[in-house]
This record gives sequence, structure tokens and C-alpha cells, in this order.
Amino acid sequence: MFREIDLHDFFVQYLISKGYPENSITINPVLDYLGRKYQPDFVIVDPDSNMPLAIFELKDKRTEDSLSTAIQQLSTYAQAIKIPDIPLFAVFPIGVDNKSLEFEFFTRNLPSENKESDQIIKSDKLPAYQLLKNSRLTEELSKISDEQEHTVDIFKKICWVLAVLVCLALVLDILNIFKIDVQRLGLIGVIIGLIILPYANKLKILGFEFERLTQIKKREG
Repeated sequence: MFREIDLHDFFVQYLISKGYPENSITINPVLDYLGRKYQPDFVIVDPDSNMPLAIFELKDKRTEDSLSTAIQQLSTYAQAIKIPDIPLFAVFPIGVDNKSLEFEFFTRNLPSENKESDQIIKSDKLPAYQLLKNSRLTEELSKISDEQEHTVDIFKKICWVLAVLVCLALVLDILNIFKIDVQRLGLIGVIIGLIILPYANKLKILGFEFERLTQIKKREG
């Protein structure tokens, strides 16, 4: 039987042999969650954007208990890394000899409308690195696009409300009910600016993130 450090080294070489860039393989990163620290065995990241792509938990022997423990650990890691739908894999060595190793993979099938709880299923093979990367980029772009759309909707509503209020103030000024002098006009402008500034900044940030991820995806394409 291999020592734990040997098993980890073998798995790193296995990932590299399957097309995983060496600088995408993060070993035992420290994750803070609910006041505790967790260390998954391997987190695969996109070196271009530093986005986590998958988590692997490696055990030296597959038993019912070790599989259940690995899946529970992986679920906690997903919460700690704040990506609930990140691909999770429990990994076990098979065909062990003194020169080479193969591995088998088990993953968590997330709950859906047809089932109430997670299901553990065996994965036929290691997922391709490029597939993990493209899937995560697509999901991130979709999330940012949805958030942009939501922010734009709120921004439009605020602008319409402010426009109506300014029109009312103008009407009151025309009717001599409420006079708007230069000082009050300046204060109104400052208030309007402070109201819409957070949304304008958020749209700018989301636009930058969207463009950055789009450029990464174009380079990969």
C-alpha cells in the first residue's frame, strides 16, 4: 500500500497526464467556513481567472464508510468555497502496483424536482480539464448577465422615479408653491447622484467582469 504522500503525488501526476495544467492543481488549500478551517485534498482552479473548477477528495481505500465520509467532506468544501454547484469528486486508487496507479471517481448528483436528496454516482472517467473550465466560464457569464439585467431593471425604475419627482418639483416651482433656488437645485443634484451612484458602479464592475471572462473564453476558443 502506498503512503499518503505517495498517493497524492501519483494523483497529481495522473491529473497532469490527463491534460490538467500543473498550475491549476492546488493541493490542500485552507478554506475558512463558520469559524473552522478545512483543507480539501485538491482544488482545481482556472489559472487565468483563479476561479475554482472542481474539488477532489482522495482516499486510500474505497469502503462504504470512506465513500460516505468523502462525499460529506466535499459537500462542506463546496459550502466553504461558496460555489454550491461546483463539481465534486471522491477519488479512490484501483489497480495498485509499485509503478503506476489508476483511479475511480464518485460524484454527487445534486437534488432535483424528481429526488429530494443527493445521490452518489460513479463517474465513468475523469472529467476533461477544458470541459470543467468552459462549464464554469459559461455559468459565471450567465450569472453576471442575469445580475446585470436585474441591476439595470432597478436602475431604470430609480431613474423613472427620480424623473417624476424632479418634474413634480419643477411644476411646484412654476406654480410658486415651492421655489427652487440654485442652492436647492444643487442639493437635489447631489441627492440624485448619491442614489444612482451605487448602481452605476455596480454596472461598471459587472461589465468589466463580463468582458474579462468573455476574453478568457475567446482565447480558449
